[in-house]
Amino acid sequence: MIGILQEIHLLECKDCVQVKRLLEEVNHHFQNRVFPWESRMIKHVPAAGCRDLHSIPKLTFPFEIVDSISLEGTLREVQSVNDQIEQLYQKTRISKEGLRLRFFLTSLIEDAVRRLFPQSICRPFGSTVNGFAQKGCDLDINVQLNPDGLKYRPTNERSYIQQTLCAIGAVLESFFPCAEHVVKILNARVPIVKLSSRSLGISCDLTLDNRSSYQTAKVFWMFTILQPSIKRLLFVIRRWAREIGLIRQHPGTWLSNFQLICLVAFFMQCRNPPLLPSIDMVLSQSSALNKWQRSVKCSPEPRELLIEFFRFFTSQVNYENQALDLSTGQLTAKTEFAPIVILNPMEDSHNITRNVESGEWQRCLECMEVAIKLLERSNSCRPDAGTQWGLLSLLDPSNYPTASQNADVEYGAESFSDPLKLDQLLSTGTERSTDEVIK
Repeated sequence: MIGILQEIHLLECKDCVQVKRLLEEVNHHFQNRVFPWESRMIKHVPAAGCRDLHSIPKLTFPFEIVDSISLEGTLREVQSVNDQIEQLYQKTRISKEGLRLRFFLTSLIEDAVRRLFPQSICRPFGSTVNGFAQKGCDLDINVQLNPDGLKYRPTNERSYIQQTLCAIGAVLESFFPCAEHVVKILNARVPIVKLSSRSLGISCDLTLDNRSSYQTAKVFWMFTILQPSIKRLLFVIRRWAREIGLIRQHPGTWLSNFQLICLVAFFMQCRNPPLLPSIDMVLSQSSALNKWQRSVKCSPEPRELLIEFFRFFTSQVNYENQALDLSTGQLTAKTEFAPIVILNPMEDSHNITRNVESGEWQRCLECMEVAIKLLERSNSCRPDAGTQWGLLSLLDPSNYPTASQNADVEYGAESFSDPLKLDQLLSTGTERSTDEVIK
């Protein structure tokens, strides 16, 4: 609910009956210039100034903003690099309110998708649920059209996913209140629809029947339980990579946030002694995992772990012959030509870093070499006032080699415009064999 002064109130009702009763008490003011659409986004304004849902302005949420000036001041004043890492983590991790806002937006999108597919559900995955979410992060949503019943198996599953997402994207773009910048990237390996909620200020990526998304999120969440230090290490690495231009807002020939998570997790699997088990061991839930938990050593202090991370990837991996396999937690023989190969934890045959160009990965390694020198040069404790030290020097882009001239070239958002085949989408699939039924 949005108040007169544009403050937002996120109301949680006891049950669906209470929600329905509240919405029945609300007057809907529709105008001729917009399509009438009922929503749980409610705007309270004086009677003389009633406006429709589509006119809700962009709202500001202090708990979603990282104050860079305040963060820099805090990092300058604390007493050690370890304290800097802790403060960076505390000031940039997502708040409970931020998580609730993302689940609320997911439910609004689910309401819209259900107008096309009544049995569908929308569930967040990625950083929203795996424990690695930061303030202002994007929201990943997986759409399941019929999760509890028979699943339609089309002749061409990829075409089916593309066309279905195309239809969902068209509905959201035309009718969903406050949706903007709707882009259908349907020729990607995993087709997605990108959009932003103008009022909530959250960017979303929608996928369809992404079977591995929940499994991957579950594994990474279990990693945070087994070894909480992975959060702080990842938050520093991710901030470092963003500040010096190793990762960017949009996909391209550079590293992504997901790939950084895999790099950090693999390092913690391979260090001696290891701090994380293999994914195979986590998924097996066997006695071996219990034995591993009893034998695992305490994590070293954050500063030392950060230096170890950079040293591992600059000196202990032969990228010409070796690939990173998180399933086994070991380096394995490389089977394809690429500057770096990280095998998909849920699909071993796929290299998740296939998009990364040689120049980008080489620059990443060069920046890691610089980072080692900067951290070794900085004392673990704060020097004299006014000196650039610790994370402040680590996050300063002027200390690193610049990006290549084509670094700003991004993948185009290609639109898939083949006509929607309703007979394919709405088929009941009654003639399928029993082995095609997924319960």
